[in-house]
Amino acid sequence: MKSPTARRDPNQTAGEQDREDARKATTPARHRWTHHDKYHATCRRCGTRAQKRPSPYGRRWWTEWRLPDGTTRNNYDGQPTPPCLPPDLATPGRPE
Repeated sequence: MKSPTARRDPNQTAGEQDREDARKATTPARHRWTHHDKYHATCRRCGTRAQKRPSPYGRRWWTEWRLPDGTTRNNYDGQPTPPCLPPDLATPGRPE
């Protein structure tokens, strides 16, 4: 079994390594898509549904995401892909 320090870069200071570890801890999980056809997919982790559509104004495609809380986002205006949040974190304030 390797020691925890075996993965560290010897040229990297402890502070740089701590910042890198903190960044990795806050990076949201990636979506895991189940594709239904060429244009529709659902994330297995969070339930987000994605639909690809042709642009009405030119030769380009855009994606619309329907989030589990009922809101929609799209990348037509440059919005990034929404993060993949587990169902218990996707709806804050939900009674338990």
